[in-house]
Amino acid sequence: MTAECVEREGVRCVQLFDQGPLLSRGGDAAEWISFASNCDAELLVIPRNRLPEGFFDLRSGLAGELLQKFVTYGLHIAILGDVSNEIAGSRSFASLVLESNRGDRCWFVKNPEELSSQLHKIADRSR
Repeated sequence: MTAECVEREGVRCVQLFDQGPLLSRGGDAAEWISFASNCDAELLVIPRNRLPEGFFDLRSGLAGELLQKFVTYGLHIAILGDVSNEIAGSRSFASLVLESNRGDRCWFVKNPEELSSQLHKIADRSR
């Protein structure tokens, strides 16, 4: 497995390692949903480099398919890494990031510090 169960700011997380297979199809979500369930994790942290370029092209449908599966099964998602080039290259992707970061289910964060600042949205509901 290319991930570990960790706790951040009082929230159980599955942290995917930087190196490992890409999440390149909807079926890949099932493996991580199961892993998160076994860890009692609420959040799945996916490094940006574990996602194929097709994820960032919303016309491919991959982003919608993966994110919807994770959310349907109750997982919060954080895409960890710089996506500024993808935002600059696509108005629709920029809108997805903006709307996602306003909510509490899926975030695009540049670094672990930004992730920590979002975790209160989960931790506050758990109390």
